[in-house]
Amino acid sequence: MGPSLCGITTLANPTPPSVFTFSNRNVYDTTINLASTGIPAYIIAHNGTPCDSIELYDLQMQDNNDVRRLSEKLNFENGIKATAMDTPLGRFHWRDHERYGVALCWADDVSMSFPVAYGQPSEEELGLVITSCGMPVVDYILASFILLHLDKYTSR
Repeated sequence: MGPSLCGITTLANPTPPSVFTFSNRNVYDTTINLASTGIPAYIIAHNGTPCDSIELYDLQMQDNNDVRRLSEKLNFENGIKATAMDTPLGRFHWRDHERYGVALCWADDVSMSFPVAYGQPSEEELGLVITSCGMPVVDYILASFILLHLDKYTSR
């Protein structure tokens, strides 16, 4: 799959993107809410400073036991590497973007014409917009976005 297969399927009624907001600008110990409903969708928890101890809880799963360790989800072996990732849909790269702060694009989309996800800059809260094309790999996108922000936060 790639950007050409991920465009708008119909001009009359395109699928709107999903917007997620974070309850805390620092992604440690925060809730990720689906902005359209305000309902918590995920919780990020950690038990220390190493990124290996960070867990992403999916509150949308019926059994509420779906715990994902971010380092395992994205197969990180040598620390945080959140700028590129391989998913079942293909390879993506986070890139700096003038309008959005960061944008997740297909690896071969250097022009950033078809972002699959992008930041939603705000002074009040951290936000992430995921297009309908990115929703099948929402866990990968959220995990990498969190790690991207952790990398920026911890490198200062």
